[in-house]
Formats: sequence, structure tokens, C-alpha cells
Amino acid sequence: MDKNSAKPGKTDQTERKSTNLSPLEVRQIALKEADTWNYLMGAHHYLNFNSKTMTGKTLKYVDLLDGQWVALLGWGSASLKNSNREKWIGWSLEKKEQRLKYVVNNQRFLILPSIEIKNLALICGPQPL
Repeated sequence: MDKNSAKPGKTDQTERKSTNLSPLEVRQIALKEADTWNYLMGAHHYLNFNSKTMTGKTLKYVDLLDGQWVALLGWGSASLKNSNREKWIGWSLEKKEQRLKYVVNNQRFLILPSIEIKNLALICGPQPL
């Protein structure tokens, strides 16, 4: 990470306990931040993380509060077959082929260990339109 980019949370820093979440920023990581994102996810996620953990097409996001990384999110393409999903949505085979590209799965979510903000998980991630 260069000196002008946001700094990830560190486990040795003072814990952040603020409840003011209005400046929370959610954005896709930059290519130069991928190594940091991968390292933090591997070091702190309870299911671990490696280059093969996330499957299909993926997107990696970071949540920032006052420029500090507070949470990481990993999204991946939906499974090709899920009969319960298709039944619940009511998709025909033709409609499924057209619309499946718009469905994503949350494959990883991590609030960094140095962060203790009540209800942070409720607002992390891209907000619906």
C-alpha cells in the first residue's frame, strides 16, 4: 500500500469503539491492495483464506471508517445449480440462464480484530439501490 491509500486495521493498535458510522465508506479494493486484503483475510478469518478459497468470478470489498480499514467482504458468483433457490425464485430454465449472472454469494466477511463497533456488521457491504 502506498502512503496515500487507506491503512488496514492492525491488531496492535488501540481498539476503535466509536458508534458514529455515518462516514463509513464501502468500496471495491484497488489491485495494489489485493495482497493486503488477502493477508488480513488469511490471518484473521476463522475459516482461513488462500488463493483457492473464493470460487468463480469474485469481488473484494473493504469498509473504511475515517480512512481506516474496519471490515473485509468477499463476493463470488452464484452456484450454477441450486434447486431450492430456483424453486423459491420461481425461475424457469430459460429465466435462470438469463438472470443467474446477477446473483452473488457472500463468500467471506471479516470485521478486523482491532475493531469493536456495536452493530457494524449490520451496515457493512454494498447497500441496496
